[in-house]
Amino acid sequence: LRFAFTLNYFTLLLLLHTHISSISQKENHLSLRKSVKWRFTLKFVFRQIQEGRLR
Repeated sequence: LRFAFTLNYFTLLLLLHTHISSISQKENHLSLRKSVKWRFTLKFVFRQIQEGRLR
């Protein structure tokens, strides 16, 4: 179960990375900042999940 979760997380991270790359190539600074916010949100969610599992 834990392995599957990790796999899902990395797939999500890869998708997000691809998304950010395409944005930085195509669009402006504002979109890039939005993507950074996205990344922070993902990090926060992952931390919450980790803490929940450790408890």
